[in-house]
This record gives sequence, C-alpha cells and structure tokens, in this order.
Amino acid sequence: MKNDAEINGYRKHNIRHASASMLNQWIEAPDVFCAQRIFGKRATFGVAAERGKATETALVAVLAHGMSVEDALERGLGEYDKVTALSNDAKRDAERENIEPMLGHALECLKGYGEAEVPAGGQEKISLNCVTDDWTMPIIGFLDMRFPRVHKIVDLKTTLRMPSVMSPAHQRQRVIYAKATGDDVEFCYSTTKKAELKADGNIPQVLAEIKTHMIRLEKFLCMDREAIKACVPVQ
Repeated sequence: MKNDAEINGYRKHNIRHASASMLNQWIEAPDVFCAQRIFGKRATFGVAAERGKATETALVAVLAHGMSVEDALERGLGEYDKVTALSNDAKRDAERENIEPMLGHALECLKGYGEAEVPAGGQEKISLNCVTDDWTMPIIGFLDMRFPRVHKIVDLKTTLRMPSVMSPAHQRQRVIYAKATGDDVEFCYSTTKKAELKADGNIPQVLAEIKTHMIRLEKFLCMDREAIKACVPVQ
C-alpha cells in the first residue's frame, strides 16, 4: 500500500471518502460528478427529493418516536413547506399532496416490523473500506431505520412508479449497507398507491462491481483539473 503522503487520485482532489451517492453520480452522470465534486459547483435538490425527505421525517416520527400519524404528517409537511418555500417548481403542490399517501402506505408496509431504532442525533453512520494494493478508501453511508424485532435495516424510497426490480444504483446502496453492518437490508418503496419491500442484488457480485468502479474512478482522478475539464463537459 502506498504511503499516506503519496498522492493517489482521490487524495489529489481532496476526496477523503466515497459513498453510494458519489459512486452512482460518477457512473450515471460523470459531468455532474466533476462539476460538483471537483469544480465545486453547488447542487440543488428538486421537490421530489424534498418530498422523500419529508415523508421519511414523518415515518421516523411515528415508528421511532411514537408520534401520532396526524402530528407526524404535520411535521413532515411543515418541513417540506419550509425547504420549498422559494421554489418555483410547478410540481411543488402536487408533490406536497403525495406525502400523505406515501406515508400511509409505508406505515402499512412496515406495521409488522415493530418499533424502529434511530440514533438520537439522527441517522446512523456506517463505513466499510475499499482496499487495493495501492490505496484504501472508506465508503460511508447513513441508515434510515433499524428494526430490532425482525433484525432488519430499512431505507425508505418514495417514488411515483413502483419498480419491478431495484435499480443498479439502489442495489449498490443496499449492498454497501449490508456489507458494512452484516445485517439484512431492505428498501421500502412507497408510491401514492402502494408500498413494497425489496432486497435485490447479489451481495458478492455487486461488491465486486463497486470495487471495479472505485478503481476506475481513482484512475480518472489521477488527471489534473484542466485535463478533466478537457475530457468531461462541465457547465
């Protein structure tokens, strides 16, 4: 392994850890990856993402803190209203209306799992290392909820369309969580019509793919900023 003082691609651009979201961004939108993580362009979250966060806030309030569904929904809607107050997205009001049914279906889907466990400070941080002969890079993540009664970790995903199979991006996230914790990990997909639990992806196979992508990314990052800009269009 190289000495810490020796520069690899990640250290060259001051990337100290990876995550499922970072890796998925690199795979699916390398131009956005470069703009945000190398050139410091600010990212904005759409109203769909804020709808997901608000639904999760309400879900955790019920399952982990014993709040009534009505009060939890009010908290979630309040959070959504606050963070989208200045948004001019035409879908803002429609996405707000989606929060209540998505919350209801998620609660119904998880009703047999018992009380959720969430750290007092928020989400639980997990980590595992991607190790090569030349470098080691931690991959971190944050868990939504643990359910001790059924020994499972659950991550909420709100969506307008129910997928038949988890996307490759979500499979990578699930596998990272499963490998880091050694626990069963499921994603709860909740739409306005129903919710389903999914756990797709062969863990050893997806882990091998993740390592391959991590190695390719490190090689790419060995280039300097001007060389990267010449290769990838950055707005």
